[in-house]
Amino acid sequence: MISAGAEAAAQDTNISGTDTSGTDTSVSTFVMPVQTGTAMPANARISGNGWICFTRFALKPGPAASQQATSQQVGGTSAASGQPECLAIRPPRNAIIVANSWQCVHGFTRDGDRCQRIEVPAYGYIHNGIVTCHAGFALDDLGTCKRITAPANAVVAGNDWRCRPGFRKQGDACIAITASASHVIRGDDWNCRAGYQRIEDRCEAISVPSHAYITGNGWSCYPGYRRDGDECAKVAVPEHATLRGDSWTCNLGYQKNEGACIPLVAPANGYVQGNETKCFAGFARDETGACRRLVVPANATVRNNRWTCNPGFVRSEDDACKKI
Repeated sequence: MISAGAEAAAQDTNISGTDTSGTDTSVSTFVMPVQTGTAMPANARISGNGWICFTRFALKPGPAASQQATSQQVGGTSAASGQPECLAIRPPRNAIIVANSWQCVHGFTRDGDRCQRIEVPAYGYIHNGIVTCHAGFALDDLGTCKRITAPANAVVAGNDWRCRPGFRKQGDACIAITASASHVIRGDDWNCRAGYQRIEDRCEAISVPSHAYITGNGWSCYPGYRRDGDECAKVAVPEHATLRGDSWTCNLGYQKNEGACIPLVAPANGYVQGNETKCFAGFARDETGACRRLVVPANATVRNNRWTCNPGFVRSEDDACKKI
């Protein structure tokens, strides 16, 4: 239950929580961020290594509400106590509470701390809180939906018009595309046929070097060769490596060292995985690359090569886990 003092404050203060005036109306956008660095007030619960207000409650706006602690928001504070408060949300007319904030119902849009009705013109409807015209109509500067008139060789598409295939848009008209034998028309433009490349407004035949083949409007080297300027050069593959297309990679258990593959050696308390070495769980690398055992404080849990404080505890500056 909210305290009597908080109840009175809630009646005098419009608690709106997160600003949700944008178009993203998923529930997650209405959930307040986890608070750290302050004591947990009434009407709140522990969340991970911090706390959040109960659903239907929000932080009372205060000087600390806009400050940041690391990457998390610090809660609003009471002017009297200097501590954060979670107060009951009082949504305005035509709004509903969602998580730790409120949003306007369908047909209304947020205007500061109130919900204003959206005026819908003829041939229009509301979509995601904004006016959208039906297909075949477009919204003009006056906020009305006007019927779209498509020019010759064009079709109406949604809330606009587009030229038919073989035509391109030029101003408010559609003009025919002229193509030669080595061209192919695609939509409102043209491309060169396979084996030709586009140079300005013409298509020229592609010159293919040895150990290469035509691919679309260009050429590629055969596997085992790599492109070297306008030629294809053979790829030199070192020992303990595998050719992959136009390059090579070291086999498992080896690492690349300039142009060779050398065997990997795992440190003590470590192992080889693929083309790298890793430390066992409970160990982490030090400055020398060795695997050293993690020093884990009380009320913490080892997670692979690091540790985190248990729920209800937060990490302090001296690398201890203190109770929230």
